Amino acid sequence: MAGGRHYAGRANAEAEKHLWPGQAPKNLTTTDLDYLIDLQANTIGALMLHLAATETYYQLNTFEGKKWDTWPDSVKQKSENSLIVD
Repeated sequence: MAGGRHYAGRANAEAEKHLWPGQAPKNLTTTDLDYLIDLQANTIGALMLHLAATETYYQLNTFEGKKWDTWPDSVKQKSENSLIVD
């Protein structure tokens, strides 16, 4: 997911919702979220989305007792691409 993708709005919103309610990083710019330390790295935005997707699945499994990979399609469509980081 490296380079050229703009995660600012979505990554900020997902972090606030799933990872750090009330304490999510605020007002990260597209430049902040698209930053690459090198060409082999993932962007900060991609990593934040990955963490939010992983947390969503963890909560469904742990707190709602859903077996792994039995989530509703609406959850899968929103999160599947965020689980894969290069």
